[in-house]
Amino acid sequence: MFPAVLSFLLTLSIFSAGAFAQVPLDTIPNSRTLPGEYPESWVIVQDFNYPTMVLGGYIIIDVAAKTDQVKGQFQGAQFAGLAWSKKRAELYVAESYYENVGYGQRSDLVTIYEQANLQAIGKVPLPGNKRAFMSPRTAMTRLTGNERFLLIFNFTPAASVTVVDMEQRTVAGEVQIPGCTFIYPYADQSFFTLCGDGSLAHFTLNASGDVIEEGLTDPFNDIDNDAMYMTPGVFDQIFYFPTQFGRLQPVDLSGAEPVVLPDWSLISEEEEQDRWRPVRRETVDVDRSGTLYVLMHRVEEDGARIGGTSEVWSFDPAARKRVGRIGLRKDASALAVTGGDSPHLVLLSGNGFGVYDAKTGEFIQEIGGWWEDATTFQLIHTNK
Repeated sequence: MFPAVLSFLLTLSIFSAGAFAQVPLDTIPNSRTLPGEYPESWVIVQDFNYPTMVLGGYIIIDVAAKTDQVKGQFQGAQFAGLAWSKKRAELYVAESYYENVGYGQRSDLVTIYEQANLQAIGKVPLPGNKRAFMSPRTAMTRLTGNERFLLIFNFTPAASVTVVDMEQRTVAGEVQIPGCTFIYPYADQSFFTLCGDGSLAHFTLNASGDVIEEGLTDPFNDIDNDAMYMTPGVFDQIFYFPTQFGRLQPVDLSGAEPVVLPDWSLISEEEEQDRWRPVRRETVDVDRSGTLYVLMHRVEEDGARIGGTSEVWSFDPAARKRVGRIGLRKDASALAVTGGDSPHLVLLSGNGFGVYDAKTGEFIQEIGGWWEDATTFQLIHTNK
């Protein structure tokens, strides 16, 4: 019995050696290197990871690829915010940790990742544990126009903006914005914020990160009756804010002072009666030609976050008219437009993404299905 078993094992060993000799050896760790400048069809989405927010993260996806769409991942913990530096080919994640995972001493910091290999190469501690802990928005973590300073929204509930010098890798200071919310950079080193009385406060920083100019507009955002949604589309320094009932409010930041331009309606009287409304949150984006895309839905009652029918309407904002209407295969909660002359529409639907040709409305593909249902995606950052 023993010789027979030994003979079988020797035969199996020889066969296995011959079979596995043709398989190339792999090294551990083994990771790819990404290009220093991402293609315009790549987007970065946030995996908020509601069940275990301590270890959320970001996923880089090529929405134009038919296979191998996921290009990389990196970490973003505890209501993290992301800013994307094109000049330095770096990614900045504002995040927070507790010394005992879920409790203990809290540390806020900006983690700096190299874009090519997604390795953390530095960090900047943030003082005071002030960084806003809320569902992330793009307007909570922003670079100034010249990418010198990273601006981080704080809420304790006192509102302020931490100014981080990304050349010196140090905190340069803090700007108090009482009663105001979020950060909208314009020009080289200026930003504005939206205030609770319906006005807009604006600030300009000097080379040290200190405020050298500031101002306040008259109230124009009718918060009680038709509030502006707080994620605008931006083209040529004009910020386009949709409102709850379907108006579009442009604000021109191309000059020395903000100019609130006349608003206009995105919907007809009949569409208003049919309860077509802009979707809340990441609702609007603009392509390179200046075409405005707005995610719309029909709601049973005003104030609903998402309705039973989703479409993307495209507009010529200069002519104030709709130029296209795209029906979607699935209801969507967020929208982004990629760069390039043939941009893609990327729609967040549940735990996946629908991809469409922005110009023709043609459906291209659905990306997703390899994540757990409990995973929740939030933001879409595009390379424009």
